[in-house]
Amino acid sequence: MRKAGRRFKGGYSFKNFKGTPSEKIQRNISPRQVVIPLKRMSGFEVQSLVSAGDTVKAGQIIGKDDETVSSPVHASVSGTVASIGKRDIYGEKTACVCIEKNGNSGEDDLERAEGAVKEWDSLDNGKIEELIYATGVSGLDSAGIPTKFNSSPVQPEDVEEIIIAESESDLFQPSLGVLLAGDGLSEFTQGIRILKKLFHNRPVHLVLNGERKQLLKEIEKSLQGCDGADIVAVKPKYPQDAEQILVPTVLGKKYPAGYQAINLGILILSVQTIISLYRGVTEGVPAINRIIALGGEGFTENLHVEVPVGTAIREITEGRMRGEENRIVINSVNTGKQADDISAPVLWHTTALIAIPEVPEEGLMPFAMPGFFKDSVSVTFPSRFLPVRKKLNTNIHGEERACLQCGFCIDVCPVGIYPNLLHRYVERNIIEDSLANFGIFSCIDCNLCTYVCTSKLPLAENIREGKKKLVEEGFEARAEVPQGIES
Repeated sequence: MRKAGRRFKGGYSFKNFKGTPSEKIQRNISPRQVVIPLKRMSGFEVQSLVSAGDTVKAGQIIGKDDETVSSPVHASVSGTVASIGKRDIYGEKTACVCIEKNGNSGEDDLERAEGAVKEWDSLDNGKIEELIYATGVSGLDSAGIPTKFNSSPVQPEDVEEIIIAESESDLFQPSLGVLLAGDGLSEFTQGIRILKKLFHNRPVHLVLNGERKQLLKEIEKSLQGCDGADIVAVKPKYPQDAEQILVPTVLGKKYPAGYQAINLGILILSVQTIISLYRGVTEGVPAINRIIALGGEGFTENLHVEVPVGTAIREITEGRMRGEENRIVINSVNTGKQADDISAPVLWHTTALIAIPEVPEEGLMPFAMPGFFKDSVSVTFPSRFLPVRKKLNTNIHGEERACLQCGFCIDVCPVGIYPNLLHRYVERNIIEDSLANFGIFSCIDCNLCTYVCTSKLPLAENIREGKKKLVEEGFEARAEVPQGIES
């Protein structure tokens, strides 16, 4: 069944940007080595099961811990363990296994989980849980997939609703057309059926880009007979896929600040996770590869690549860059991290690498330029109403000045707070109850306020600083909820 999701006030639609990835994908990228952290997106760091000098196969479990909330870690290539030790992975010191790849390793070397069968419906739930855990699929998303193997902070029976979200609302993200191409669509819908069996027919909500009308029809057809699975067609408006927005817009439930969706009995998963789940249960294939979008004008070609987890960013970007002055951002231009060290690996939750041209200087008389290629929340620039492809670079296109009280940050805020007011308090170091009363803990760090600010003020950064200072002074995040959700 298809239905429309509730709308939320604010947000922003990113349309027609240069550097958007095409529906092309390059597979079989073979790195020289991989660096694999012994800590998944969900759970704690696990113990290494290998030592330097050991020979390992792709898919082999190299790290595991039965005592903590965690999922196994697998070798993503066949080769030799070069070293094991702590490394700085995006600002966090984490134990990692470095594997030098064998030159002749291929799919035949893949170590698969035992007991997987194409006729998955013949498996009992215990075996399905075992395969999801053994293939590492249980550790792919932020809360993990609950199993009897301690792979999530909650138990399987605690899950009341499941949301699978891919609204394509953020810039330069993997395309649904690529993820569901070929066998992908069938694997995706079969994966949903496996989820339904595993969680005793709990409701599943597919939150997908409503502009993909033909693809939605195909998904709907493939899901016929799957009761309790509905398609929620949404406008691709950022930050639709943030769980703080998904829960109230899709389920009509309140989302208390400081919580995670899983604490509310809501399991949120991605399309890639569902496909990996299907392959894990039916083929025993470990979740060791990622499809990543290459976005931004800094790349000579914008496409998708499939790479082993642990591949260095350098090995992906090598030979693909346009010029030398580009900033690499991981996952999102709005909320992602800058890759200062391109020897850092892509991880299980990496979705995109974005190459943004460095443009430090604005140029001569920028105020007199028509702005054909600049994005604008107002009608200041022709790009707002002309069908031109907009550019994105590192220049803030102006200089910081006093707040104009234009109200743009209030208009785009998806949770109904006043970023300009909060900014003013934090800027003046007024750290008091008023900040909490004005809803600072409702902020979901989407960074839209900074994006649209005509005065180039670091609004989102100051709001984060304000939250941090309040917590340091003993304030608790109050159970505020996003405002402005419409029926």
